[in-house]
Amino acid sequence: MNECEAWIGLGLHPHIVACHYVRLIDGVPSIFSEWMDDGSLKNHIRSGRLYEGTQSEQLGRIIDIALQRARGLRYAHEQGLIHRDVKPDNLLLAADGTVKVADFGIAYARSLGMRTAGEMAGATVTSGSVTTPGAATLPAAMASESTTVPEAGAPSGSGVSPGGTLSGGTMISRGGGYTPQYCSPEQMCSGKITRRTDIWSWAVMLLEMLLRDRPWTNGV
Repeated sequence: MNECEAWIGLGLHPHIVACHYVRLIDGVPSIFSEWMDDGSLKNHIRSGRLYEGTQSEQLGRIIDIALQRARGLRYAHEQGLIHRDVKPDNLLLAADGTVKVADFGIAYARSLGMRTAGEMAGATVTSGSVTTPGAATLPAAMASESTTVPEAGAPSGSGVSPGGTLSGGTMISRGGGYTPQYCSPEQMCSGKITRRTDIWSWAVMLLEMLLRDRPWTNGV
């Protein structure tokens, strides 16, 4: 739920799919987000729609899509959110050519007002959770953009200690998982997660559009 709240907290942006609210329906979280009427980039690649027209038109379309998604990711990063699962499935298109990044469900939430820096003062970090004085237990959080954070089931020796530090109001949301074909080497190895993680995935998607196929099928 916190991940979706962070997504909602992004507000409106031309290249981010708006998440309006999330509700528990029969115990299952349901996300109510903006409707994009022209499908995903994955569908456009697989169906060949991305490659319609002359070679010049194809290249122009690819560059336009790459730039629009870069703007969306840059905005998310400026707001303190790292997506962690950037891939063609999560890039949605509208009939007018607008491209938007979707599905921040496993994103890292940083400084989005889930807890202010003052509220986090005196917080203690234990394995898997953060407890603040007089508050409920929160999802695990670490200190900075370069903090090493394990995915679920991260191997021992990954550089992550059960007890971490918390500073500057930084929040890192619960969640894990990634798509091996698009994730960065450090993400695959449970290493440091930074904005560069999303930039790597962005570049892999650009290569896929240019090559008409994934650069590799089994990940890095």
